[in-house]
Amino acid sequence: MFYTEKDLKDVLRQLWIYISIGIIILVGGIVGGFVVGLNVNNSLGTIIIGVTAFVCVFVFGLLIAPCYNYYKYMLDSLTGRKRVTAGVVKSIGTKTVYKDNKNHYYEIDIEVAPGRFALLLYDANLGKPNLTEGERVKCLCYENYIVKIQDDVKDEE
Repeated sequence: MFYTEKDLKDVLRQLWIYISIGIIILVGGIVGGFVVGLNVNNSLGTIIIGVTAFVCVFVFGLLIAPCYNYYKYMLDSLTGRKRVTAGVVKSIGTKTVYKDNKNHYYEIDIEVAPGRFALLLYDANLGKPNLTEGERVKCLCYENYIVKIQDDVKDEE
């Protein structure tokens, strides 16, 4: 397997750190905005709260959402129903693609039967896959995401 329980816990810890940063910014900005609005200038307090809202949306979109999507992807890969897909590698993407509005992957096109192809996705965070075109491969997959490339490839009829 590409992922372990430790990897999942590490990503969850990172997610909680990002959520904590977002909460600290939100609470600090709201409290600071109210204090400034009540004691100094109401308009300045409103501006501080507006900027705080903008920064919180920025933190959510840049840090929290991608980390949550990757955590969910890893959790599904570890706990979801898996199947084996075997075939001959026809092409491997040279650049990563952004799929499902979630993560970056390398696309691997595999001919599973004569005239039948499967497009599998390899996590770009793991680096480029160590496969060559024309090679027979056996992959453990969750949906169309490769969870493990198996070494025990045998001719199957």
